[in-house]
Amino acid sequence: MTLNKWEELDKKYIWHPFTQMKGWLEAPQLVIDHGEGVRLYDTEGREYIRHFGAMQGRHFQEYYYCVGENTFCNARHALRFSRPPSFYKDQIACLKRCANRFYSDGGILGKFEVKSAYRIQPDRLNPENGSAYRQLLDFHFGHEVRINDAKGGNVRASFSDAGPALAKLYLYGSTACGSLHEIRKYWVQSGQSIVIVEEHAKRASDLRRLPAGATEVLLKDQWSAQYLRLYRYTYDGIPCWIIEILSNAPEAKKMCRNLKTLLLRIHAEKQSVIKALEFLSINKDNEAVDIRKATHFIKNTLVKLQKDRRFDLKQSDIVNIAFEADDSFSQDDYRRLRQAVLDLNNRYIIEDFDCIFAQIDFDALCEAYYCQINEDEDEIPEAIRAPLEEVVHSRSKLKFKQFSKRYRSILEGCASSALFEIIKYGAVSVIGGI
Repeated sequence: MTLNKWEELDKKYIWHPFTQMKGWLEAPQLVIDHGEGVRLYDTEGREYIRHFGAMQGRHFQEYYYCVGENTFCNARHALRFSRPPSFYKDQIACLKRCANRFYSDGGILGKFEVKSAYRIQPDRLNPENGSAYRQLLDFHFGHEVRINDAKGGNVRASFSDAGPALAKLYLYGSTACGSLHEIRKYWVQSGQSIVIVEEHAKRASDLRRLPAGATEVLLKDQWSAQYLRLYRYTYDGIPCWIIEILSNAPEAKKMCRNLKTLLLRIHAEKQSVIKALEFLSINKDNEAVDIRKATHFIKNTLVKLQKDRRFDLKQSDIVNIAFEADDSFSQDDYRRLRQAVLDLNNRYIIEDFDCIFAQIDFDALCEAYYCQINEDEDEIPEAIRAPLEEVVHSRSKLKFKQFSKRYRSILEGCASSALFEIIKYGAVSVIGGI
């Protein structure tokens, strides 16, 4: 008896009260053939992730050749919005469509994306409550969702609090049934969320003015200002990017897709490094933990983040912008993470971590630099004037690291001005001190 025969017997002898049997008998049904790890396979060879949904490829892969994410899990079973679109009559926006996608590198990093398309109802907006972007974010993150609990039911939560429940779902879905009693919550952790708002500039109105605190990011190189305008904003501690599309040209659409994917990937990789370091700090004496595998992942991810180009995209400027906008942890958190890096006792990981994660206040550096120029430019040694100006304008942690190392002897002898105090403080993070 083949497994396809099970479908035939099911339709012949079993009544399914949740549906009309006439339609059930006429339609082909899914029959799971076997499982392998977190993945399930049906009799047709299609893949599924347990509790999440089916694996599938993108419809327009030519747009995505550069990002390496042409396959994903259609995770519609993992998370659902509680109310259908018809219930939004009195709200500021109407949910037109929603799609959930889950990506995984097959190892440590997993990324859950929710793509929602809204139609704003201008007559429901209240100008006194801030910009339409801010009101839409309030509406989106405050929305109730239902997350699969892996036990036949669901957990209700606001969208802003969905992360831990999704992490728990993946934990149960990726653990063998015989080992569920051994589960530890910290095996799978949710990182910080990120949100990207996309809108065509021609459809924006005065009501959709930028929220207070949003700043424009000047795009360079292949990120043409002719097609896109990028703003960064922090929504209740969550990094937020606002992309305005300035053209109907196919190049603008492709560029927007690539930029979104790159921002999401950089954020996911940063969060995965943070969570991997936190995991190692908790389990540094646990013999069951594969330290080498985690160390290899951290090292490779840091190397990827420092590459000038990836997937035929120039990413260095975007990495600098993303890390400056998302310095979401305090100095205490930074020192704790750095101690976890030091415990790995790998010189290359230490250098790469310092270069990427170092917290340098470029705004304060820029202000102190121009104050020094106006007050007494001669206080800045002539040998470092030009390279210092380049560092200030570049706002690049990598260039700051190179500058600090090259001119270390000169900087050590500089007077204790505000400018050099900032340089020294930044260098403590980047190269261990001056």
